[in-house]
Amino acid sequence: MQTILSGMAGGSRSVAFARMDQRHAFTHQRAAHGRIRTMISSLAATESTEPVLCSNCPAICCQLKVLLLPGDDVPEHYIDIDEHGMEILGKLDDGWCVALDRDNMCCSMYERRPFVCREFAMGETDCRDERANWRRIAISLQP
Repeated sequence: MQTILSGMAGGSRSVAFARMDQRHAFTHQRAAHGRIRTMISSLAATESTEPVLCSNCPAICCQLKVLLLPGDDVPEHYIDIDEHGMEILGKLDDGWCVALDRDNMCCSMYERRPFVCREFAMGETDCRDERANWRRIAISLQP
């Protein structure tokens, strides 16, 4: 990013802005990770009998691999290719879906989300199974 910007008019000034943007993005990402860690800790403490709501979940489903199917209308910049050459929904370095709005913990392309995401219904069997797996891991990591 710095190399691209340094070739633009203003050279070093552009590099300085790029560095500020990177610091801002890093700070923003650290804050989001803090919120996610808090949600994971609270998930470990909750009983599996409590109602399942997306609003009290650390976006567990957004860490699953999402295979894109014909007819999915996902923006091109969200698409990645897996080790088998299949189109999948991309992930960022933190392991969460590239489309996850980390400020609000919701999908930034909800209306255009892939079929697989549409079928992963809140509180249904797959959702509850994934939450149970996360709960077991979170409890095992508790001191």
